[in-house]
Amino acid sequence: MRDCAVTPDDYAVLPAAREARALNTRVRALISALGLTSKVQVEDLLDTMEDWRDGSDPWLQVWGVKFGLDGGLEAGATEEPYACDHAFSGTLTWDLGVPVTIQQPLLHDTAEVEEGFWGPERVARLFPARGWLDLGAQVSAGSDFPVGQFGVMRSVWGLTTRQTVIGVKGPEHAITYDEALTLHTTQAARLCGEENLRGTLTPGRLADRTIWDQDPALCHGDALRDLNPTHTVVGGLLVTPAGMR
Repeated sequence: MRDCAVTPDDYAVLPAAREARALNTRVRALISALGLTSKVQVEDLLDTMEDWRDGSDPWLQVWGVKFGLDGGLEAGATEEPYACDHAFSGTLTWDLGVPVTIQQPLLHDTAEVEEGFWGPERVARLFPARGWLDLGAQVSAGSDFPVGQFGVMRSVWGLTTRQTVIGVKGPEHAITYDEALTLHTTQAARLCGEENLRGTLTPGRLADRTIWDQDPALCHGDALRDLNPTHTVVGGLLVTPAGMR
């Protein structure tokens, strides 16, 4: 699990859960710097994180620090003005070159709201996975839960169909099932810097896998969207749907 908004106080709970053998999934924590406004505050946060940067525990690791690059849904930075306010082009807080992680369920669930802010043409161009992959960008994918609905196959389905709550948006940006699966496995591991440990079923790598009662590659439409694994194996141990070993 990549948890992308962990405060320092919240993170203190995770090592305690690990010590109590109550942590039943691998966690990669992104410590939140949202709201920090100065270099001193960032340096203080990094000092707080110093003891968490070991990286040797395959169950619990700090993945990095989360900064907000722009104003989000209501104030995301755009080259052209907003559809609802022609004097406003969003708020850019950082300008960096970064890997891209796509949250397709977010587009599916919020497309109607997004059209009100940005207009239908720009919403159709959101998450242009086809173009990014063709350009060789480093791309992975996730759910953005709880903003988007959780479920890897819901995300795969969205990437291959471009379906949203108000219909298909930007079908030219759709990718294949195999490409979408790669974004959630090998590319997700690469995003965390763990491509040598996870992402493929290879001897010597961590024994994590999911078991399905049908082949997702042969499912289409709603059947793929709603498909969930029947079992999950983490570290070679069977984990029940309730998360208990």
